[in-house]
Amino acid sequence: MKILLKTSAVLVVVLGVAIVAYRFRPTISPFDKTRLRIDTKRGARYIDSQGNTCFSVRYEFAGDFRDERARVSSNGHHGYIDLEGEEVIPLRPAQWAWDFSEGLASIETGTHVCYVDLNGRTIFSIQNAMRGLPFFEGFAGVKTPDGWGIVDKTGKWLVKPKYQEVRKFSGGLIAVCLDDQWGYVNTLGVEVIMPKFDGAFEFGSDRGLVLVNEKFRFIRPDGSDALDAEFTMAGPFSEGVAAVLTKGKWGFINPDGSFAIEPKLNDPRPFREGLASFRYGSKYGFIDLHGNVVVQPIYKAVKSFRSGFAAVEFGDVSDSRKFYINTKGERIGD
Repeated sequence: MKILLKTSAVLVVVLGVAIVAYRFRPTISPFDKTRLRIDTKRGARYIDSQGNTCFSVRYEFAGDFRDERARVSSNGHHGYIDLEGEEVIPLRPAQWAWDFSEGLASIETGTHVCYVDLNGRTIFSIQNAMRGLPFFEGFAGVKTPDGWGIVDKTGKWLVKPKYQEVRKFSGGLIAVCLDDQWGYVNTLGVEVIMPKFDGAFEFGSDRGLVLVNEKFRFIRPDGSDALDAEFTMAGPFSEGVAAVLTKGKWGFINPDGSFAIEPKLNDPRPFREGLASFRYGSKYGFIDLHGNVVVQPIYKAVKSFRSGFAAVEFGDVSDSRKFYINTKGERIGD
C-alpha cells in the first residue's frame, strides 16, 4: 500500500486502484461524536449532529458508524475509519467485514474468521470458519464446515458447531435451527427450549416470537404459550411492544396481549428509541409509543432511529433528496 500525502487529501493506492480520502476540517465540537453518512456521487460525506461536514471519503463502499468506527472497502479490501476519517484499521484482503458491535468486528477471509478490536488488534481467530456474526449480549454465531456454533468474546465455544442456522442473543436466549426445527439456547449453552418450531425469532419483554403451522405465536422463556392468540404476521417485542397484523391492519400489543396501539397502521417497523415508522399511502412517517404521529408521513423512504437520528428520503424519482431527521422531525444535512 502506497500513501501519497497531498494538501487537502490522502491518496491511497491499493493494487493500482486509487482511493482518495478527502478530509475537510471545519470547526466542530470535540464533544460531538455523531457522524451521519450522506452518500454523494464522489463518495461519502459525514456530518455531525448539527449538519456540519466533518470529512469526506472516497471508497467503493463507506458505511455507518458503529462503536466510533465505520467500515470501508475498495477492490476486495476492507478496513475501518475513525471519527476523524482516519483509516485506523488499514484495508486488508477479505471476502467480507462486519460492522463493530460490542467493541469487536468480524473479518471473513475465506479460510478463517478473525475478530478485531477497535484498534485492529486480532482478539481471536477461528480457522476453517466461513462466517462470523456480530456480537450481541457477549456472544456471536460462527459457521464452520460442521455447521453454526456460538462463541464468547475470547473465542471459546459456548456451543460447538452443529446447527443449520443461528440468530443473535436477545433477552438471554438465541434462536437455533437443527433438522429444520427451531429452538432456543441460553447463555450457558443449554437448549432450554428444544427445537420444535417452524421458525423462531428474538426475545423481548420475556416474550419470544415463533412460527407454528404458518401462524405466529408468542412464548415464555420456558417455551410455553404466553398468549392464546396467534397471528398471520407479527414482529418481535421491542421497547415493550410488538407489531401484529389483524384484519388487514397492524397494531402493537403489550406483553399481556392487550393493544397498546389499536390496529390501524400500514407496514410499521419495530420501535427504536421510542419511535416507529409507518406507511400512509406511499409515504412514511413516525409514531410514538402512544400511537401519536410525531413525524408526518411525507417521506419516500425511512430507516429506523439510531442514536437520535433516522435516515430519510424526500421527493420523487426526478428530484430525490436524502438526509436525516432527529426525534423532533427536524432536518439535518438537507
